[in-house]
Order: sequence, then structure tokens, then C-alpha cells
Amino acid sequence: MLAEIGIRVNLRIRSAGELNELVQTHATDLYRWGYDEELDSSYVFRARYDSRAAMNTGYADPEVDRLIEAIEAEISTYPRLGLIEQVWRKVLDDIVYVPLYRVVNVWAMRERLDMPMGINPWPVFKFARVKEGGPG
Repeated sequence: MLAEIGIRVNLRIRSAGELNELVQTHATDLYRWGYDEELDSSYVFRARYDSRAAMNTGYADPEVDRLIEAIEAEISTYPRLGLIEQVWRKVLDDIVYVPLYRVVNVWAMRERLDMPMGINPWPVFKFARVKEGGPG
């Protein structure tokens, strides 16, 4: 898909440690990184937008750093969400990252399979159970 818009890439699969080194030393212009995160954006902010973050690609804004500190100190839900919204508005306006796609997982299963969902948007396979009777 990148070639369709004139971007030529050479895919190189790296270990997490190697990729981490490339990003931290600014030795790569484009990368795909995936990880689990908390239920709100504080981890993403601390890891990617804080000027002192190891995975920061050079973005630095003292106001964003201050807001990240305030988010981590705030324990009340609505004030915390308000701070999170302020950071998102700022970094999206600054165009810090250009997302190329969003990964979407699609799950399908038989009706007889009981597959509880965890707090993350994917099934917890270790808790799967086959229901007695019924179709499937």
C-alpha cells in the first residue's frame, strides 16, 4: 500500500530490543510497534509524547509534559479525562505521528463456544469452554 502512494520500503523484522534501539537513536524513519496499554491514554503519553521518554522521536512541549504529570497525579475520573483530552487535542494538532493504519481484530466462533472477553478487546482463550448441547 505504501508503494501505491510512492513510498518505497524494505521490510525488516527486528526483535523488540533492536527496534527499541533504532527508535531511541532516531535511526529509523518508519516503524510498526505494538504493545498492550492501560485503559486510558496515560501510558501512551508517557511513552511517546513526554519529552524525556525513551521512545520519544524528538517531540518536546513543556505544556504537554506538565499535563502528563498532572494526569498521573489526578485520581478523580472526570478531571483526569479532561486532562487527557487536553493532551490529545495538543498532540493531534501538532501532528507528532502520522498513523498509517489501525489494526482491527475480528473474532468469530461457534455458538457452542463460551469465550469470555477480558478488559482488553480480545477473547481470553484460557477460559474458553464448550457449552453442552445446542447447534455448532
